[in-house]
Amino acid sequence: NGDPNVPQKHPTHGPWLNTQRSAYQAGKLAKSRIQALEALGVKWEPREDNWDVMFEGLKVIAAQNNGDPNVPQKHPTHGPWLNNQRSAYQAGNLDQSRIQTLEALGVKWKMR
Repeated sequence: NGDPNVPQKHPTHGPWLNTQRSAYQAGKLAKSRIQALEALGVKWEPREDNWDVMFEGLKVIAAQNNGDPNVPQKHPTHGPWLNNQRSAYQAGNLDQSRIQTLEALGVKWKMR
């Protein structure tokens, strides 16, 4: 599909890309390599990008659901993701900016 951001479990490129990301985060990746990888579209924090993509999808779902983003856990794409956000919140592991972003959309932390 042309996306260079393969999963870590990709048989050939996953471990290599993970090594590049680790070197980047440690400040040990050459500037020329950083530039080359960024030119290909490599994302240094793929989890951050995924969170943003999922949140944008939740906004669409809320708009289609009379403004309610609180999908059931069995929702095929966003149920498990939203449940993970709630679990992280309850464990005290959800970033304050994400809490505010989700609350502004209308996410409820406890469902009945």
